[in-house]
Amino acid sequence: MKSSTTWQRYQEGLCRIPSVGLTLDISRVRFDPGFLERMEPAMLLDKMITAGRLGRKNGLGFYRHRGKQRTVDPSVRGLLGLRRTRQPQTVDTLSERMVLAMINEAARCVEEGIVAGPEPVDLAMVFGAGFPPWRGGVLRYADAFGLRTVVDRLRALRAERGPRFEPCALLVAKAAEEEKFTDSGIG
Repeated sequence: MKSSTTWQRYQEGLCRIPSVGLTLDISRVRFDPGFLERMEPAMLLDKMITAGRLGRKNGLGFYRHRGKQRTVDPSVRGLLGLRRTRQPQTVDTLSERMVLAMINEAARCVEEGIVAGPEPVDLAMVFGAGFPPWRGGVLRYADAFGLRTVVDRLRALRAERGPRFEPCALLVAKAAEEEKFTDSGIG
């Protein structure tokens, strides 16, 4: 996925989403059972909340917060029982993974009739989630990127990261038929 200054700012913003306080206890949110099959809540957050590590709210979370500065708190690994050393990921790798998941879920919304078509999803992602407007929306971006490439990358992520990256049937069918979600496919 190509980078430019604006696109990179969006990608970096995606990687900063977890800076929201941890008191939004995702394990107690009620999800549709079909959604839970694909997006399992992170139970590590329960451990953090139980330990009183609420993020910016009280200065302790995954980081130690002092004003606008934050530093990684090495004690978190022990608290969470993490033994393996984490391999750092690039912003490009992480943002591609998040954008591919967004594309897949947006296509699933069209597939399941949750929205009338790709246009409402694209509009919602631009105005509601801050997706770069010049990309035209998440499904228009998928068209420009190439649906076959999207499906191939999702399948590779599924092999590496698990079933939550299984491409939805509509994406697979459109890629196989060389169809697009939108007329122009510009992005």
